Amino acid sequence: MKIPKGLQPLLDDGMIDTVVRSLKSGKEAGRFARDPAAADVDGVLTQIEDERREAEARQRRREAADAA
Repeated sequence: MKIPKGLQPLLDDGMIDTVVRSLKSGKEAGRFARDPAAADVDGVLTQIEDERREAEARQRRREAADAA
């Protein structure tokens, strides 16, 4: 699949690995099916924090490389 221009910076920064297919929006997106299982909020928050730290580390490495 051709990578949309808006996603290229996210690929370059390592925020996403691959583009599999485009997502549909609006009425073409289909129905929402609620999952009755309880969400692991602490796990999600931990993952978000880990990803934030990794993004900060990537940014520092980019800035250091640009300064060199």
